[in-house]
Amino acid sequence: MNWSIADSKFIHGLDRGDLYFLTIDDQGQLCLRLGRRRIPFSQLIEQVRKQAGDDASSFTLRLPQMITHRIRMLQRTFEEVTARTGYTGRHLPLFPIKVNQMYDCIKTVLESDPTYGLEAGSKAEFILVRDVTETDKSRLLMCNGGKDREYLHLVKDAHENGHRILLSIESIAEARLIASVFSEGGIPLALRIKPYVTASGHWAHS
Repeated sequence: MNWSIADSKFIHGLDRGDLYFLTIDDQGQLCLRLGRRRIPFSQLIEQVRKQAGDDASSFTLRLPQMITHRIRMLQRTFEEVTARTGYTGRHLPLFPIKVNQMYDCIKTVLESDPTYGLEAGSKAEFILVRDVTETDKSRLLMCNGGKDREYLHLVKDAHENGHRILLSIESIAEARLIASVFSEGGIPLALRIKPYVTASGHWAHS
């Protein structure tokens, strides 16, 4: 049996899904796919060696196109399912920055879709998302995770300065604390709900 390039693409999942940006050319070289361009990794490695010298043992390759591709795919999927099921609620897309706090990544997320907001799960993450959206306060900032009084005052200041914020309630005690901090002015609130339903698939356990 002769092994073909098509067999290699199939077995490794290239040219589709998460590996859409990877392919194999007619010479059998692994390539980066950017639009109509096919760039062999051997060429990328050679370029890095020319710039950094032979001492370069590793390098990081960032692909903002991949982030944009996945965000558009997610949005398209939500739109299709919403239309098919007749769902009348709004979809509020959020990027949880605990996934990646690098500025290049967050910037690409925001540039990929004008409706995308950011989710912060801690005080430090909130400071980051507040600062990165200072010039675009229309972005929704979702505040999750445990909150103390200092965190809530940071949120209150950002809210009063025009940031669009949604504050989650994690417990009864936290609800009381939020009510005391925001007693003179309201802020949109969210509730975490865990439905008692039977699910299937990889994440069914959660």
